[in-house]
Amino acid sequence: YLEYLKIRNFSERTIKGKSFGIEYFINYIRNKGIENFDKVTEEDIKEYQKYRYYYQNKIGIQDSPGHQNWHISTVKQFFKYLIKSGELNYNPAQNIELVKEPKRLPKSALTHKEVKKIINQININEPLGYRDRTILEVLYSSGIRRSELTNIKLKDVKLEEGTIRINKGKGNKDRMVPIGKIAIKYLEGYIKFVRKEILKNKESEYLFISKKQNKLSIDRLGDIVKMYAQMSGIEKEVTTHTFRRTCATEMIRREAKIMYVKELLGHKSLETIEPYCNLTIMDLKKAHEKYH
Repeated sequence: YLEYLKIRNFSERTIKGKSFGIEYFINYIRNKGIENFDKVTEEDIKEYQKYRYYYQNKIGIQDSPGHQNWHISTVKQFFKYLIKSGELNYNPAQNIELVKEPKRLPKSALTHKEVKKIINQININEPLGYRDRTILEVLYSSGIRRSELTNIKLKDVKLEEGTIRINKGKGNKDRMVPIGKIAIKYLEGYIKFVRKEILKNKESEYLFISKKQNKLSIDRLGDIVKMYAQMSGIEKEVTTHTFRRTCATEMIRREAKIMYVKELLGHKSLETIEPYCNLTIMDLKKAHEKYH
């Protein structure tokens, strides 16, 4: 099944996730004494769904409805494959319904003032500080994901065009994203002078380099964002994704077409943009105070 997904050009991250989900299910049915997939019944999968509902991790946190559905969807897709490949004649998962997920507002975005407060904590006179400022300017300007940022290669940046090429983003899709004038200014300084100083005599194809002259890791990127957010004294929980939300929210507040925001963020459908639209509640509150 995993080879089938690989041939269909699913991303490594997706395949790894599905592998984890299926192995979890296999361990569950083995504990019940079931050793073959053709022995799995619809009732077994319903019981697994119930198990996922009551499951708690090591610190006692229950799975969210979305995470429960992810586990069951993974199983349903796997059994669908077993039918398609002729391994099974009956699909015990076909009638299993997913649980209803509550609609929640996403965590709040930053205001423009808060963004400035965070980036002003950075000492750009230090090479790593200049790199960090460049990173935050790119995140804020483009709304790209943290994995996309760490995978940017030097050749992907087109300063004269004001764009960055994102290779194999979510869903294994490539796209071009525009970047603003301030981000371009910092990228130009970083590429011409600072990056060489961090690399010293080493070479790398990646844009953002760590202190040890390696490709910047996702975990280190997360630490960088959190560090400057804490230094700023802002009480909100700030992550790399906060900058993504902030970019989208600011565009929507300034009346950008939803289709443009969808393309910028690399989302599949307009439905996934809906939560960002909900973040403009502060504008609604201002209008309410003014006119009601």
